[in-house]
Amino acid sequence: MKPSSVLVTSLVTLVTLAALPAGPAAAQPAMTAPAAPAPVDADAEREDGPKSPGTALLYSLGGTAAALALSTAGANAPEGSAAGGAMSTVGALGLWLAPSFGHWYAGNGFTKGLGLRLAGGGVATLGIIGFVGCAFSSGHGDGGSDCTVPGLLMLSGAGMFVGGAAHDIATAPREARRYNARHAAARRYTSVQAVPALVSAGGARAPGLGLAGTF
Repeated sequence: MKPSSVLVTSLVTLVTLAALPAGPAAAQPAMTAPAAPAPVDADAEREDGPKSPGTALLYSLGGTAAALALSTAGANAPEGSAAGGAMSTVGALGLWLAPSFGHWYAGNGFTKGLGLRLAGGGVATLGIIGFVGCAFSSGHGDGGSDCTVPGLLMLSGAGMFVGGAAHDIATAPREARRYNARHAAARRYTSVQAVPALVSAGGARAPGLGLAGTF
């Protein structure tokens, strides 16, 4: 083959998926597929990254405190006040959702704590229905009615709600650290760089430029 043809061929970009170091290296004509990156541990944590653990805690704890303050202000507002009703509604909704704010900030949509709060609300609702039926029976002279079970259901539901809120607040910083670990792993396993390489053409080799990366 003519030297000019070899020179032209050497200038062709060689694209390969093989992981190569950033320093000078030589690419062989036959390349093997890169090894698959090691799976990222779901429980791995990293302090530094795009998500701040302190900010995640602030969102969950601060949002819950603000919702509680709104609920309290609404309850203490004059009876029939439109502003009081609005504050109570927003505050009550915030108590359900605000503990999860830090998790949402860290990219976790449905949290364990939110699931526990929803389940607790269902249990408490059953208790309230049972208690109303029990109170109605007692008011009509049915002395055999026992309100113990409905009462226990209401207490259990309230405990599940509080526990779910506490769980989300306490684990919000950890969720941010886990996001940072996943983000760092994704950046580590996705990179492309230009490296020196040898291009083979017609049995001859000449220096060229190649692209090496890991995906």
